[in-house]
Amino acid sequence: MYAAIRRFSTDGDMDEALRRADAEYTKAVEAQLGFIEHRVVRTGPNEVISILLFETKDESDRNRFFSEQFIDVGFAGLSVQLLDEWRGEVHEAGGVPSAGGT
Repeated sequence: MYAAIRRFSTDGDMDEALRRADAEYTKAVEAQLGFIEHRVVRTGPNEVISILLFETKDESDRNRFFSEQFIDVGFAGLSVQLLDEWRGEVHEAGGVPSAGGT
């Protein structure tokens, strides 16, 4: 399992950005090959962390292009900026099962 973790900010309406992320982005990503899960953590009034999980590294990497396009089109008018991005293999720690695991 591979994760794509991205930190975003906006000078616009964060509530509207989160609504669009839920209503449009997550629904589109759910159709992508290998998609497992998407979570968003609001870390400040104008900042969020997006965590996407995919089955393979290639699927996680392919999502990068889609996400870049969505920033330009799906978040149009909200001044959303990608601040940081990390991608890598997910390793389970402790007693927390992976998504879809038992």
